Amino acid sequence: MNNRNLERKLQLFYSFYSNKLRDIIGPLNGYLELEKKLLWRRVDIYFEEESHDVLIELQIKDSDETHLNQVLEIIQDYDIFDDTKIIWVATDFHPDHLQEVRRVLRKRRDRRLEFLALKISNEMVTKLEAYSNVDDFSIIEELSSFVVHDDTELVVKYSNKDLIENREHSYKRLADKNEQLIRFFVKEIRNTIPEWTNAYNAKILSARRICFGGAAHDITFKIGITAKDTLSVDVQFGQKQFDFFWNLYICEDIINKKLDPKPKWEFKKHKISNEIPYIEEKKDEILRKQVSVLKTYLEVFRTLIKQRDEITHSSDDDMIELVESLME
Repeated sequence: MNNRNLERKLQLFYSFYSNKLRDIIGPLNGYLELEKKLLWRRVDIYFEEESHDVLIELQIKDSDETHLNQVLEIIQDYDIFDDTKIIWVATDFHPDHLQEVRRVLRKRRDRRLEFLALKISNEMVTKLEAYSNVDDFSIIEELSSFVVHDDTELVVKYSNKDLIENREHSYKRLADKNEQLIRFFVKEIRNTIPEWTNAYNAKILSARRICFGGAAHDITFKIGITAKDTLSVDVQFGQKQFDFFWNLYICEDIINKKLDPKPKWEFKKHKISNEIPYIEEKKDEILRKQVSVLKTYLEVFRTLIKQRDEITHSSDDDMIELVESLME
């Protein structure tokens, strides 16, 4: 299992289950995003709490120059809020790296900040490898059992608060209408499909829509308001998945029996969609309906996606028989 996949598992574990992390930095109950986009880069875990932010950078090895520079960029980000906690997790820390963090942190006098270095053992990393075969739809729940292996410990804690004069607390976040709408979507999606890890990734605002799933050439699920002011749920097939889409299109009637309401299959656009008019005054009601549609799409197409190689490369008769069996 490569380091990136291990970091992904540790990212989810810290987001939901690590009691050691919460003992060290306090309760974490706020708005959560993974791969949160900052000004110049992304940070692994972001919690927006009532009075402060928590930013966590992870690595499954000893501290290095690359991650040091990432941490320093976070400390120097001019959009960061007062009383933000910046956390670096690694298997060990070079003393020079920690000293450089302390130096840069104490040079910053326009924000009250706190830095914590947290150490995990190589044994904990090895234990984490046992979850390598758990898929992204089940991993959050499965990681609850990993708490017995959590040996997170505090190495150092630095602050620049003693260098800054007492002044009125300046934590204040203003969200524009699009961001408010996306957060509304995300909250409902998390309530309905809490085990879907993609629901916790940073969202890119594009025509007030949220995209989940693979890269541009793969399969992407989308929900949100279109340019035509409809609330749409789409399953979009990228170029590398055209053959898969065409075979599913042959089985449209079979698959539609599992989808209520029945979607529109757009052959030329390689897309399956359900659209309803968006009415601002009824957004709670229609959003819940569409998130329910999204959940059904996810459940049905997840089953098909797992067998996509066989569906794509089978003869028509064998493929239809396979899809029928999967839709039973």
